Amino acid sequence: MKKLYNAKKNNMSKVVALIFHLFLFFLTIQQITFAAAPSFSGSAQSQIKIKETRAIVHPIAFINANLIPMDREVVIPNQTVIVRGDRIEAIGPTAKVRIPAGTMMINAKGRYLVPGLVDTHVHLGAEVGGRPNFGDAPLFLSYGITTVFNLKGTPDHLSWKEKIQQGYWLTPNLYTAGDYINEPRFITPEEVEKEITKQAQAGYDIIKYHELGIGNDISTKIGLQKTAYARMTETAARLEKPLIGHAPHNLGFNALIEAHQSLAHVSELVYLYFFPEKLYKKRAMVSSPSYLVILVTLIFLAIIKFNAKIRKHMAPIDPNYLREILWLTIVLVVLGFLTFFYFTRSINTFLISDNRWPVFLFTTLSIFFTFASFRIIILTRRLLQKPPYFEFIKICHLILAISTIAFSFSLLISGNIAWRHSTFGLKQMSQQCREADIWVQSTLVAGKALARMNNHEKPQMLQDPDLRYVPFPLKKRWEYWDELPYSSYNAYFYKICQETINALHLAGSPIMAGTDANGGPFIIPGSSLHREFQLLLECGLTPYEVLKTATVNPALFLKKQDEFGTIALGKRADLLLLDVNPLVDMGCMKQPLGVMVRGKWLERKQLNKMLAKLL
Repeated sequence: MKKLYNAKKNNMSKVVALIFHLFLFFLTIQQITFAAAPSFSGSAQSQIKIKETRAIVHPIAFINANLIPMDREVVIPNQTVIVRGDRIEAIGPTAKVRIPAGTMMINAKGRYLVPGLVDTHVHLGAEVGGRPNFGDAPLFLSYGITTVFNLKGTPDHLSWKEKIQQGYWLTPNLYTAGDYINEPRFITPEEVEKEITKQAQAGYDIIKYHELGIGNDISTKIGLQKTAYARMTETAARLEKPLIGHAPHNLGFNALIEAHQSLAHVSELVYLYFFPEKLYKKRAMVSSPSYLVILVTLIFLAIIKFNAKIRKHMAPIDPNYLREILWLTIVLVVLGFLTFFYFTRSINTFLISDNRWPVFLFTTLSIFFTFASFRIIILTRRLLQKPPYFEFIKICHLILAISTIAFSFSLLISGNIAWRHSTFGLKQMSQQCREADIWVQSTLVAGKALARMNNHEKPQMLQDPDLRYVPFPLKKRWEYWDELPYSSYNAYFYKICQETINALHLAGSPIMAGTDANGGPFIIPGSSLHREFQLLLECGLTPYEVLKTATVNPALFLKKQDEFGTIALGKRADLLLLDVNPLVDMGCMKQPLGVMVRGKWLERKQLNKMLAKLL
């Protein structure tokens, strides 16, 4: 009986011990799940308010993965990557890497592990029509975007950063600019320096320069004056804060090169270089009045030439002189018209010509104009030395001579602009940008959206399935967005943006993939980056080069290459697991099998649930 009692007692102890161990195992699983799969919602209070578990850090191991580390163009097969906390702890062949006890195992089964993506140009928050409290985070994470650059920030965004860093929110990593540096908010060099210093001390990561525009007219943009602009770049460099923004249209391309200022849109470089505001203003001020005078003079001379009644009331004019001055004026009018035609049909429709055509055209025009100008000056001088002629005739010829010289000057300006529109000019611009270390955010998807809208494709754009995740008020705003005039203007403009990206790439200038998400019509957070990838491929970049623009390059721009951008020991665990090799087919990146952000693993099923809660 005693033996039976002892046996029952031992069995009971084993049962209790088993229940206790099962209870501990259940708690462990709950902690892993709690840390890795928090819930999202699409409401104003949607963002995660639950602090990530830190008491017990369980490693996560990806085994049998094809690794694309992005430090070079290579696929390394059969690799294991171990993550502990938010850092990569070990990398090596699956057969050789020792996996710690208690590790959560993810068998990649030959699938591809790549660094998390970066969208380097987004706008976040209710101010721009997005969701408050980083409520758009599921959109970014679902499409593999683990880091974003917010290019217009407020103190609220600094609060977001703090909550993310402390583990209260599970969102992409956030780097944010402060408010724009521009005129008239800051005018003097001292005001500019004070504001940048204030933003740096507050904790903003990026300085954003943004000139003011009036309507859609690029010639009316207002920017900082030269001394204030120089102080801006000097202060940002001294405080080691990356500076990016719009182009200094009022100062010109050379000012940009001297300042080494990076650009938030490739379109800003296109406007600044191919359509320089300063040169256009000079040309407009000189060419139009002088051409009008030449044209009026031609009409006046033709009347004198072919109207005998008028000639009777005038002092006798040498017919040879009249014939020569008339033909010279006709030549000037024709050449002036050719210049105008070239500008309106070629330059003003954003075409890049080959090397020879613009150079040949404007060299020829310049030679003819120079000859005609000198000949008219000589004839006018002779006319002035002959007193019998009416003073009115003398004044007309003197004005003609001055107008000819003025138009010749405008032709030199036109030649400069036309030369910029050649492939040779495009190549030189790209080389100058590379030598000045100017980084350019592509934002091609923004230009493409405008081009499609002006091609009357808005009905098709409204059928985009990704629009269902956009907040209703913002979607309505896009639906009623006024289509810009001149549909061909935007279509050609997008083409020249593509050519510029290609030239920058060939020159070795650093490019970052950015979308301007929420900053323009139909630029949807998350999915727009993958459209940007497709547009970059169309510009001539390879899949590896495109992937660099959204991984390696953003980290280098922020000088945080030791933090993220590649898969390496000690770096932040921002990873994507893909079904297909993205170096062969980038389309697979739009639907990653899973996303890891700061060591937190989210499977596709969880990502889909996050998206569903935004509906």
